[in-house]
Amino acid sequence: MVKKRKPGGGRKPNPNKRLMFSTRLEPQTMAALKAGAETFPGKSISAFAEFLIDRGLREREQEERDPALRALLFLIGKLAENITGVIHITDKGTRLRYKRKWHSDQFYFRAFKVAVGELLNAMEEPPPMIPEKERLEVVAETAEEIASPELAKLFIDVNKSPGAYGAYAFMELWTRAGRSDPLSEEERDLIREQPHLGKTIRSYFYHLPQARAALELSKSAATRTQKPKTKKTGD
Repeated sequence: MVKKRKPGGGRKPNPNKRLMFSTRLEPQTMAALKAGAETFPGKSISAFAEFLIDRGLREREQEERDPALRALLFLIGKLAENITGVIHITDKGTRLRYKRKWHSDQFYFRAFKVAVGELLNAMEEPPPMIPEKERLEVVAETAEEIASPELAKLFIDVNKSPGAYGAYAFMELWTRAGRSDPLSEEERDLIREQPHLGKTIRSYFYHLPQARAALELSKSAATRTQKPKTKKTGD
């Protein structure tokens, strides 16, 4: 007798399997794609096309950002260029080497941190939307609606001060940036079914590790920022 496969048996579908995509292009677009692939690592037309699609999607996401945030990021970029003096260099090769000095040379990196701090200090601090006492009451009321006691305590601790909130936001981002596991089937379903949430997932999984690699950041850097500062005698 032929054995019947049990329900759920057999090879499980791979949620991370690459999908087939085909489309028609104008002749000039295809010619430009082939020419660009010649200077792309591996010289693969399909890999180069995927790279361009990914970059285009990222640029569209950037356009949806808050205009004030885009302006701030622009100014920080200009500060990095001013710190390295790259704006005064005309030779392309030399300019490329100097571009990295803001994060590859200790002197320029410390100067960059000071400059960014001065920029943020120059911005006028907005008034609170609600009084501090009222804000903490809202935090406490929200925590009571959280089923998990651990999560409720975390929510209160995170919202007790701007410093605690900022530190948590950084650590959450850093943890996501260090993720190397493939996307789960549930995450891929969310990407397909909920475009807005999918953009966030794609950004966290693909773009954060790329940013971390470009900045040559190690995982130990996060723990260094969390070490408690010892109080010096006489302070």
